[in-house]
Amino acid sequence: MRLSRLSEFCAAGPFVPFEVFLVDGRAISVKHPDYISLDPAGDTATVYYEQSNLVEVIDLAAIISLQYRQEK
Repeated sequence: MRLSRLSEFCAAGPFVPFEVFLVDGRAISVKHPDYISLDPAGDTATVYYEQSNLVEVIDLAAIISLQYRQEK
C-alpha cells in the first residue's frame, strides 16, 4: 500500500471511519483519525485501539486494501 493512499483516508474531511485489510486476513477498524499515526518514512502505520492500551505497528506492505465503513 502506498503511504499517499492511506494518507488520503486518514485526512479525509470530514473524516470517514475505514477498515484496513491485511494479508493475514485481519481487518482493523480506524474509527477516528486520532487512532492512527503514519510513519514519516512511509514504511509503517501505528493503530491505537480505542478500548485498550494496545497499539499495533503495521508494515504498509502488509495492507492489501482500504474500505470506508458503511455506518448503519
